[in-house]
Amino acid sequence: MLVSRTKFKGGTLMKVRIGWICFLFCMIASPAHSGGFEVNENAANILARSGAFTAKADHPMAIHYNPAGLLNWKGNRIYVGSNINLLSLEFERSGIDALVADGTYTSATVSNEADPFFAPSIAWGYGGGDWAIGAAVYGPGAVGNRSFDAAGPQRFLMTEENFLLGYASLGGAYRITPEFSMGVTAQFVTMPFAQLTTVIDANYTAGKEQSETDPWLAQAEVDMADWTGFTAI
Repeated sequence: MLVSRTKFKGGTLMKVRIGWICFLFCMIASPAHSGGFEVNENAANILARSGAFTAKADHPMAIHYNPAGLLNWKGNRIYVGSNINLLSLEFERSGIDALVADGTYTSATVSNEADPFFAPSIAWGYGGGDWAIGAAVYGPGAVGNRSFDAAGPQRFLMTEENFLLGYASLGGAYRITPEFSMGVTAQFVTMPFAQLTTVIDANYTAGKEQSETDPWLAQAEVDMADWTGFTAI
């Protein structure tokens, strides 16, 4: 509990219990809603800092956030971990009450039905005083799968999404002066698969009003891969 004292000539006039005030404000805060491809960080202590790790950089995953940070310790360090994500995502389409009643969609609202997504990572770093090296294999802090009812109101946007993206990294750092160091990480990037599925109107005619009950609706699948890419930090 934090206590703030305000003193005037007459002595202490008031004690403000700041901790209780902050607690009460937190209790009345409203939920925040967001969504996106990248949702978190690699390594528990980095996630706990919400990714604010570039200056601290005292973990083998510094090879990703700040390779010069590999100089922050001497000897070997190794990290093995995994993100496990179960994305709670809901889609609601407005203005389709009549269509739902007619049975075009199973519901006006659908939720993500994908299985938990595992994203393992491993990193190693060795500090030798004025120099350091490191290596790592990991993916972005992200959820790579989503799955929605193919008969749901979102079907013209997406029904399935599956991604797998990985970085094989090799880094090094050198202390030029006590106040100035430099680090570089070279990365081989691979995406073994990226799969997207959606529903399209396969009998669309220009100028014709599209019907959401058209029998020519078809499920389209896009299957991509890019095995070789290079980047650096």
